[in-house]
Amino acid sequence: MQNDYDILIVGAGLIGASLALALSQTSLRIALCEAGKERGAEGRAIALTYSSFDFLQKLNIKLPVTPIHTVHVSQRGHLGITKINAAEENVPALGYVVPIHILNTELNKAILSLQNVKIFNPATVNKLTKTNTSWQVELPNENFTATLVIAADGSHSSLRELQNIKTETRDYGQSALVTNVTLARSHQNIAYERFVEKSVIAMLPQEGLCSTLVWTAPHLQIEELLKLDDKTLLQKVQDNFGYRLGKLLSLGKRHCHPLKFIYAQEQIQPGFILLGNAAHTIHPVAAQGFNLGLSAVKCLAKLISEAKDLNDYSLLQEYARLSHEQQQKIIRFTDRLTTWFARDFLPINLARSGGLMMLDIISPLKHRLAKQLMGIN
Repeated sequence: MQNDYDILIVGAGLIGASLALALSQTSLRIALCEAGKERGAEGRAIALTYSSFDFLQKLNIKLPVTPIHTVHVSQRGHLGITKINAAEENVPALGYVVPIHILNTELNKAILSLQNVKIFNPATVNKLTKTNTSWQVELPNENFTATLVIAADGSHSSLRELQNIKTETRDYGQSALVTNVTLARSHQNIAYERFVEKSVIAMLPQEGLCSTLVWTAPHLQIEELLKLDDKTLLQKVQDNFGYRLGKLLSLGKRHCHPLKFIYAQEQIQPGFILLGNAAHTIHPVAAQGFNLGLSAVKCLAKLISEAKDLNDYSLLQEYARLSHEQQQKIIRFTDRLTTWFARDFLPINLARSGGLMMLDIISPLKHRLAKQLMGIN
């Protein structure tokens, strides 16, 4: 007996919607369930790698993006800096910045027009029951069957919990303060990453005279910053970041996010896949989280499109093999950055400064880092 759907995707956020769109040219029947919760992304931005932007373009998602032409990495109080330029890498941009709510809106507009996708929103999966060839899916007001279930329902995945999948969880001991900053002069499409004592300040260029500030620091430090009025907080940002962007004029609405590492110990089961933050939630220090998820979407969509049988477990094993390799590479990269720059000790500070200077002058190392940041293997 034919199942009602070939694939059930749970979570219509950035990752779930991207996967549905990537599979839209197949003949697969897809159910897309979204709990309909408020995402609170207004005012926040996301940095897309060169590779991610290229993938979204191939999905015909047109976005008002701000290109990143240069990435500037420095450490306050030390001379060493590294600059990575798009021109040196022979690409139009190293990456692109887009407001999250716009990306989410464009993806959701695109999936509404898909003929092979049925959207259930709001809808929560109450129960999943596995049979030999399908899943029995129970929603509050409807039941159906699906061959393959893909959980893309975020860091606190309810489907991961339903399947009793354990996670490795580690508190980074940090929170991220996110807000938009109005500038007195052009950012010249430069993204800054500035290491300050035990914290990191990132500035991502946005349209016009605006950059997005992402300040990651120990929880207590972020709590103290959040207590400040706008004028005092703006001066704190100016004092710690410096004047590479000139005078900072004002701050937008503030957002705060405690940072945790979450890694699912099983990312596949027969007929079941965890995807995106449901599979892995990592530190935002190098803006790799969403891009890692989108890389997995690209890989999975290709494997599914070429598959003859969605019940073939070797399909899931091949996906797990390919995605695990990429995940471990990115996790090692972000963990090293987080650990290396979290230490405030003079010999280490000097070593970091020297390391940034060496990286800037040794072309092969800089090109390798550039490819990492662009999402190019």
